Amino acid sequence: MGNRRMGLARMEALLEAVDRDLNLANSTLTNCTITTTAACVFTGDVTGAEGITNSAVITATSGTTWSSGAMSIPAGAIITDVGCVVTATLGLGSGVLGLKAGVTAGATNIAAAVANSLSTAVTSLAVGKGCNSVAIDTAAMGGNAIVPLAANAAYGAAARTIHCTLTAGDTITGGSVRFWVKYMTMA
Repeated sequence: MGNRRMGLARMEALLEAVDRDLNLANSTLTNCTITTTAACVFTGDVTGAEGITNSAVITATSGTTWSSGAMSIPAGAIITDVGCVVTATLGLGSGVLGLKAGVTAGATNIAAAVANSLSTAVTSLAVGKGCNSVAIDTAAMGGNAIVPLAANAAYGAAARTIHCTLTAGDTITGGSVRFWVKYMTMA
């Protein structure tokens, strides 16, 4: 009879070959923390979770307004923040830049327009500049003023689409921005 002891190298090789996918169907996780560098998607009843939806990168052509397009949030969500950040240096004809948000393009029923929330009169705005509904974040991004959420507009019993709009006091000549909506699910 041979030796039944397995060497460490063989054991490690066997463990490396084990499929590590876990099927958690019908499982309940309590007090869990998920740490990952990969993107995660959660579906179904994800109560109390914080989510962020963001627009694609919006690139300037010309004009005085940019719209995010529809950004979807689930039913039972409370909006906690809306914002935008410059992703490629903005060029403009010496105007203020402001943000507003609503359930349709150009509307202000989620966040009223603050004409100079992103900047006061400038001819260019650097990458990383931004503004949102949170004072400490707006300050960290070098924004000029917060964009307060409208009273009684944060909660939505039904799923909604939110549109953010950046308005300029003069023509936007180049650059790009990205918009976001941050929310907490309650349903």
